[in-house]
Amino acid sequence: MIAIGVLTVVLAVQGPGMAPDGWQVELAAALGHWAAVIQQFLAFIPGWISTLTVFSALGALVWTALRSRKHAATPTASGNRPDQAHTRTQTEKSQ
Repeated sequence: MIAIGVLTVVLAVQGPGMAPDGWQVELAAALGHWAAVIQQFLAFIPGWISTLTVFSALGALVWTALRSRKHAATPTASGNRPDQAHTRTQTEKSQ
């Protein structure tokens, strides 16, 4: 992490990291343009609605993650958890 930070500072001090022409510049300009167009298109939506939308999406992701974790922790039909099945099989073989 320290090396990444040092590299970032060195590159920032040396000057621009991109060439003045080429596909990277064209792509960055196109992305900037489309971001501005989308922002203007959605400007009529009040901030509280967009906030509710973002937090609802975040809540849905958290709920899905917790639900999938709960399903992964349930025992299988044989009574073994999937992550412990290999350990139990080796223990039974050694006896």
